[in-house]
Amino acid sequence: METFLCGPSGGTGGNRFLDDISVDLFIIAIQVWSGSYIDAIQLTFDDNSTTEKHGGSGGSPWVTPAFLPGERVIELSGSYGDYIDSLTIRTTLQTFPALGGGGGSKEFRYHIPDNMHIAGLFGASGSYLDALGVFYRQFPA
Repeated sequence: METFLCGPSGGTGGNRFLDDISVDLFIIAIQVWSGSYIDAIQLTFDDNSTTEKHGGSGGSPWVTPAFLPGERVIELSGSYGDYIDSLTIRTTLQTFPALGGGGGSKEFRYHIPDNMHIAGLFGASGSYLDALGVFYRQFPA
């Protein structure tokens, strides 16, 4: 199944990452650590595996409630400057409140086409989430 990339948006610092996700897995929860910036992010999949925690050790933790069967991540948006300042997560069923701070002079919005879902993340991180992009795939037939 073909994979499409969007991004990344953000600063130029940090260490690059690319989540290598199986085609058969779906995101069922997203954990974000934030304060003035998005400090870190981590994905959980329907086989209960997780990605590495991308980012630093600061910030307050927040996790989406477990997604309902069939619920898929279809949009990540927010603001950035040198780091990802804010992040909003949208699924096929709900939009979660914005996380992070109010800074960042530029905005990003990765809205996935119909019949597709966000399958993983790529970008860069260090003490904070420096840059963020998504890769997405079509829903399996």
